[in-house]
Amino acid sequence: MVFTVHGDPPMSWLVPSFPRELAFVALGGGFPESPAYAAKAAEMMAARSGPFYVMMQAEGDNQKIWPAAQEVLGRYGITFNPEDCVKYRAAVGRNDHPYQLCPVQPPRTGSK
Repeated sequence: MVFTVHGDPPMSWLVPSFPRELAFVALGGGFPESPAYAAKAAEMMAARSGPFYVMMQAEGDNQKIWPAAQEVLGRYGITFNPEDCVKYRAAVGRNDHPYQLCPVQPPRTGSK
């Protein structure tokens, strides 16, 4: 399962490049995250044994990207270690839009 956060440009264009078995959930991307949306994201995570990742842009200042992602994921009880992130190349035409995947720790039992 992969969570996307703070994609600029949006990161959904990368989804077809991944195995069909992966579920993707956008967090903090501007879509209204109602309690029902949060419950569905938690339900999806509970139904899977992992691994779990966060996908975010890799261009720009990681000292801003990582804390912003940690804040969004923290609302769901999800954490990650920036040292574990791996950057990948991606492009639309001649425009590079690298991304990074970081393994995440699911919420502990009893978390939101």
